[in-house]
Amino acid sequence: MRKFISILSFFVVLVVTVGGFNCAFAELKKMPRKSIASAGPSLPKESVPTDIPANIREQILRLYSKDAVERANAAMALGKMGNKALPAVPYLKGMFNDRANLMWSTDGGSSYSTDPGEIAVYAYGMIKGADELITMLKSKMINLRGAAAAALGWMKYAGAVVPLSAVLKDQDTSVGWRAANALGEIKDTRAVNPLIAALRHPNRDIKFAAIGALRKIKDSRAVEPLIIALKDEDVREEAYTALKDITGQNIPNKPAQWQKWWKGQKKK
Repeated sequence: MRKFISILSFFVVLVVTVGGFNCAFAELKKMPRKSIASAGPSLPKESVPTDIPANIREQILRLYSKDAVERANAAMALGKMGNKALPAVPYLKGMFNDRANLMWSTDGGSSYSTDPGEIAVYAYGMIKGADELITMLKSKMINLRGAAAAALGWMKYAGAVVPLSAVLKDQDTSVGWRAANALGEIKDTRAVNPLIAALRHPNRDIKFAAIGALRKIKDSRAVEPLIIALKDEDVREEAYTALKDITGQNIPNKPAQWQKWWKGQKKK
């Protein structure tokens, strides 16, 4: 899983509502590090126009806050405005490298490590459209590819299933597991076969995320590969939980017993 590193030494939780689900941001206690990425927009604060709607200008100015939660919250508020917030786009793009660590939890029970920059990417997509994020999946910058993948999942954009499935093979595993998480949020059965293929990935985090996505999609094609995954010490418990959720069965965590049951199911 993504390693949480931050200079923050306090805990804050803030809940906002976006697109019909709750988003909780939490700054976690972390060990200090010697250098951090930029915080807030790269454009000077004095460049914020004065002749734009007051509510948009107010949120742009909040992007410059010293509080990472407030910066993320401001970016989210701008995203909720849709294309009315177009004047904010240069400032959102200017904070894509704001990497202060946060945790985002949805009312569906999912939790994600994130940062204000990633939330700015999400807001950018809500303002400019999800296709802009699909283009970003090909960025040379790892953090932008990962942020775009995560944002497409949060947007539950079905049009991203094919490009996200390709990103499962990204050379950087942090991007790949974000793509797997995103596919789990979208819950489109077109992602099942690519996710099954990801179960053979050498990286545990990719396999873990792929199993989580298959668990959410609940397609029977995943049953046999998950039974095989019961033999994988890295993810056997996750595979077992997914199997129980997909099948409704409470068979012990023993591959042979699951294989016997599944063989019987296929004969029906």
